[in-house]
Amino acid sequence: MLINSLIRKLNPVFIHTQTQVYKAQLIAMGYKPELLPLFSNIKRDGKLTGTKSSGDVLKIIVFGIIQERCFIKEFANDAAEYSIKNKRPISILFAGRLGARIVEWKSVIETSGLTIEIIGEQTAETISMLLSGADFGLSSTPLAQMEKSGAFAAMREHDLPVICIARQWTPRNVRFEPPHGVFNYPAMSFADIITGGITFQSEKQPAGNGLSAVTRLFVNSVQPESELHT
Repeated sequence: MLINSLIRKLNPVFIHTQTQVYKAQLIAMGYKPELLPLFSNIKRDGKLTGTKSSGDVLKIIVFGIIQERCFIKEFANDAAEYSIKNKRPISILFAGRLGARIVEWKSVIETSGLTIEIIGEQTAETISMLLSGADFGLSSTPLAQMEKSGAFAAMREHDLPVICIARQWTPRNVRFEPPHGVFNYPAMSFADIITGGITFQSEKQPAGNGLSAVTRLFVNSVQPESELHT
């Protein structure tokens, strides 16, 4: 009601929103919003290249605050089972401001037998290198809110497929598609996620979450069609 009242009073020429869920809600209210992705809070540095696994160690990175009520125990156990069955070590790296729940996650992951490394806050350049060298990102942000996450935007700018292990939360009366490259666990098995991630990375589609890409999208969206330029 507050948002509806605000829009009516401001009478904006353009309306942008960061998520498909909010776009659907605004459309239901009678407006015509455009989707404008949140840009990455970690710039991709083409000069810095991390070392990907090349089929040996599967590298998964967690970046940013860990949220509550996730499927971390189930995920860690399934990942450990996959690791043993396929004789492929799995390493989970934690970087950035992780929050108090890292203590619980550390215990769960160590109990499962997976390798864990916690490095905490780092420079943007180091984070970019680590993201470039990972095989998957791991997110605790609910699927419907994923597009609001700066950490997710950073993972996508670095072309990482992202595994969502967040609590199952779906907005009422709203249908939406998960962002491309996001794999929802436990709706998908760990093995299927790995297969899907390989397919996703082979597509080589630009993520479009960099600041320059989002800026161009914004400028083009507010210009008359006859004046569009890049």
